[in-house]
Amino acid sequence: MADIRTVKRALGGYSPLLLDGGSRAAVSMVLREREHGPEVLFIERSQKPDDPWSGHMAFPGGRLDAGETVEQAARRETLEEVGLSLHDAEPLGRLDDLTGRRAGGAAGAATC
Repeated sequence: MADIRTVKRALGGYSPLLLDGGSRAAVSMVLREREHGPEVLFIERSQKPDDPWSGHMAFPGGRLDAGETVEQAARRETLEEVGLSLHDAEPLGRLDDLTGRRAGGAAGAATC
């Protein structure tokens, strides 16, 4: 099993695909090293009748506020959703932007 250093090395040489336009969102893939290997933080989305992802497992995240970077939004949303401050956390890298599945598709970004 890979440890966090291996993940950091792999992401360090990665050039993510970045998309322009549309509404934007960001998520955090939060890892912590444990005795048996890395653990990943997931949230369970709240149950809402009009939400197609209601009750799904997800990374913490959400839409960017005006003037925010992807990393700032991911850190803010993680604090708002689970009360975990990533202020002193070391970013390991950035993953590709993705187009959302809703009409008008939002571009999303993942940061570790």
